[in-house]
Amino acid sequence: MARVRLVLTLIFALPLLVGAAGVPTTLVKSVNSTDPRSTHTTHELDAASPADTVLVAARELRRGAVLRDEDIDTMVVSMRDMPTSWRTAAEQSVEPGWVTHRLIRKGEPLRSPAVAPPALIMSGEDVTLVWQVGELQVTRRGTAMGPGYLGDQLVVRVDATRRFTGTITGPGTVLVNGSP
Repeated sequence: MARVRLVLTLIFALPLLVGAAGVPTTLVKSVNSTDPRSTHTTHELDAASPADTVLVAARELRRGAVLRDEDIDTMVVSMRDMPTSWRTAAEQSVEPGWVTHRLIRKGEPLRSPAVAPPALIMSGEDVTLVWQVGELQVTRRGTAMGPGYLGDQLVVRVDATRRFTGTITGPGTVLVNGSP
């Protein structure tokens, strides 16, 4: 919450900090740290170059790590100096609870596909298969053959020989097209 307030303060105060003459000013890149001993790097911004806030890793994150508040930092970056690969990170909303899919270095932008929301269905999880025609609905229990997110296609095993593919519609629920 404090991070959001600080970012909003920077956004609204930026024109005042820069001044009408466009004199460069120094802004703190890292605004999430609460450790008074931490060192912050600075970035020169000027009025001619609009800035954007990018969410970055506050520390090195291992593959499979679940993000916590203290793992997410922010960086104010000049749009002119922002690498093209970071632009998607500036547009994305990463939240605590998301999972890393590879090693992420400290200061690296948090963006897809390196981080993603947790899977709705995990491999080996019991799921409900749903067949629906009009108002008639048939359900059957099965086992997920892999992990999946909302809207993903998922293969579900119902016994030793039968498998069905359907669309994940919610936690533990897969909608199947076709006959049961």
